Amino acid sequence: MGAGDAFLSITSPLAAINVPIEVIGFIGNAVGALKVKTIGNKEPIDKVSLYKYITSLMKW
Repeated sequence: MGAGDAFLSITSPLAAINVPIEVIGFIGNAVGALKVKTIGNKEPIDKVSLYKYITSLMKW
């Protein structure tokens, strides 16, 4: 699974529940960024890692 797959796997459900497009893009890009840190499927992206990453981005 690559960054594009990770992006699509999180953005599709968000779009289905009518989350604002800006939020969908932000979360999708965060998931994609986390995914490129790992080669292949060695580690899944967990909620805690995603939350910490998004929190760090929001502090900028």
